[in-house]
Amino acid sequence: MLIATKAWSDFASHIPLIRSFSLGDNFLPEYPLFPGEPIRYHFLFYAVVGYLEKLGLRIDYAFNILSALSFAFLIISIYL
Repeated sequence: MLIATKAWSDFASHIPLIRSFSLGDNFLPEYPLFPGEPIRYHFLFYAVVGYLEKLGLRIDYAFNILSALSFAFLIISIYL
């Protein structure tokens, strides 16, 4: 996915996983690009973003807000 003139992103792999939670019923979670295969890594972030989108928040806002909050929590927990 082209984000800017010289910057590329890996949103093409994130969006199907997020949409499988927001538009589909993906629990017990399966990877949408490989049907029938369970997700073998953490999926909670994508599930929360998907549920925020299901509640009406735009997918880009949900992804960025949750990323910023997670980073802020990490920084705060390091320094406490």
